[in-house]
Amino acid sequence: CRLRATPCSPPAPAAPRLCRQSLPAVHSIMTDPECAVAGVQLVDDQTSHTLLLFLSFLLLSFVGGAIAIAGAMPPDPSVHWPGHSWIHFMKRLHVIFSIGCFLMNLCACFFSVFALHRTLAGGFDMRGRSAAEVLLRELEYEYVAVSVYYFAGMMLLMGPVGIRCFCMVQQGLRSDTLAAAVMCLIVGVVLLILSFFNAHLVHTPFASFAHLCLRFIELSLARCFGGGKPAVTLLLAWTCQCVSVVLAVCSLIETVPWLYYRELYAEESAHADSDAAAAAAALPSSAEQMQRQQLQPSQPGAAAARPAGVCGSGSSSGRVSWE
Repeated sequence: CRLRATPCSPPAPAAPRLCRQSLPAVHSIMTDPECAVAGVQLVDDQTSHTLLLFLSFLLLSFVGGAIAIAGAMPPDPSVHWPGHSWIHFMKRLHVIFSIGCFLMNLCACFFSVFALHRTLAGGFDMRGRSAAEVLLRELEYEYVAVSVYYFAGMMLLMGPVGIRCFCMVQQGLRSDTLAAAVMCLIVGVVLLILSFFNAHLVHTPFASFAHLCLRFIELSLARCFGGGKPAVTLLLAWTCQCVSVVLAVCSLIETVPWLYYRELYAEESAHADSDAAAAAAALPSSAEQMQRQQLQPSQPGAAAARPAGVCGSGSSSGRVSWE
């Protein structure tokens, strides 16, 4: 028989190749170029990046707090800044900035530790296109709190550094112009650090450090009004912090030269008036004692004070005989 050629049927379409996203190992998507070409959003486990981020915050906060508490004592004004009218103001400002820096870095350390423990404990999805996405989705409060407290604490550390640099210039060179130049340089460095901090927030919804602080306040208020014991504790913590800030500002206002020295002069004049009044009250008594000493003759000169024509009889009756 003769074979008849039949038209070949079109080949069956090849089965679509599945991306590796269906596999349990989600991180293998990053190495599959076909998935990337297809426009599939690449996700990966961001646990290690998150741990490294909070660990860096922990170490830096610890170092900053240690530096702040080591230099909490202000410089000696009698050596570094003799006779300056702002001595007491700068001393208190140095102590306030040092203690504030230490406490803020201490809070940043604890927040970092809590974030590390929560990340290691798990219980939420750590997959995402970036660590920033995971942080803002799962650990936003921890990330915002650590960032705000760490950066604010390090900025407070620049206060004691500036005061010590100012005192060093005053001690060695006695130049107010050079001291002002040093202070302007330190302020410029602080602003430069702030600009870089704002620039690194480009992958987050926060535009600047101020926006980050506002978000931290919003999250804290949400927790405060959320109810429960944590809300009461957080509300008490914020209240105590606000009271401490107000008292610190009041203590600084007391040492402003035109207020501090006016009260000091008033106290000195009051002490001088009281001393003068006490001295004036003591004068009459001393004058009376002098008059009494003048009126009472001394015993050895009593016989010489008798008149020449008067002689005693020597008897106990005290008779006087006249010749």
